[in-house]
Amino acid sequence: GVPFDLLFYVRHLKHADRLARELPGLPMVIDHLAKPGIRDRSMDDWLPAFKAAAQHGNVFCKLSGMITEADWANWKPADLKPYVEAALEHFGPDRCMYGSDWPVCELAGSYEQVHGALTEVLGPISDDEVHAIFEGTARTFTGSQNDRSSAIVEIDSGRCTAACRRCRTFGRCPMRGRLALRGNHAAHGCRAEDHSGVGQSG
Repeated sequence: GVPFDLLFYVRHLKHADRLARELPGLPMVIDHLAKPGIRDRSMDDWLPAFKAAAQHGNVFCKLSGMITEADWANWKPADLKPYVEAALEHFGPDRCMYGSDWPVCELAGSYEQVHGALTEVLGPISDDEVHAIFEGTARTFTGSQNDRSSAIVEIDSGRCTAACRRCRTFGRCPMRGRLALRGNHAAHGCRAEDHSGVGQSG
């Protein structure tokens, strides 16, 4: 089926379990982890329904929208860690995908800060897990896993805003414009297939 985004708040999350049971052929993703109460370090009202949804293989989780659920002015990566760890424990890297939530994230931090915070929280995970979270899962979810040659990387004002699997960095690209990358990436020797072409803004 056509992939479907579940833009839920915590109070709606209980419905994910029923939807997944009644529509087992429909791939669906929980956006922003269903907006748990990160500012208040609240998990008890969120985790049971989150775990129930994770029992269904057609339900995915988008690691996005977290900093705007934290204290906008004073959040730090450690605030996000319990929620990311819960997502990885119950969904696994193969059903978790990165999302920047740009431009909404700008209320609490930059695109680069969002990516950097998740990278810090993930810690020293394997290359396969990095690939899954920053690209592979999104490709599987959208059905574009074999479409590497057409990966689009958005480059604006000299800042590469795609997630690079190899160097995992931003802001070092001297290129301009919207490009379909093929071959070597001039900025730091990365290849087109090292960059996420999906899930950039969600």
